[in-house]
Amino acid sequence: MTDDITLYDNYKECMSLLEERFENNELDALKAMIDLYGKLKDTNFHNLADSIELWIDAYPKKELLQYITDKDDSYYNVLIDIINAKRIRIGIK
Repeated sequence: MTDDITLYDNYKECMSLLEERFENNELDALKAMIDLYGKLKDTNFHNLADSIELWIDAYPKKELLQYITDKDDSYYNVLIDIINAKRIRIGIK
């Protein structure tokens, strides 16, 4: 249990740092969030994964679609769906 708490705290701190990094380099920060999302795959840290999904929804960049697709991992399909749905809603290709 203590290991889970420590891991959660580490991931939460990482997310906070990525949010700060976003101010200076949006695309790199979003890519790093996607990488963090992959690390959350085998955890129950749903609030962190949900937070990343919200960031991706807010910034549905085309470059992120390619970045995720290159990972060739179905776990990321939810992020692809979020980006595609948002791009359709706001009318961009």
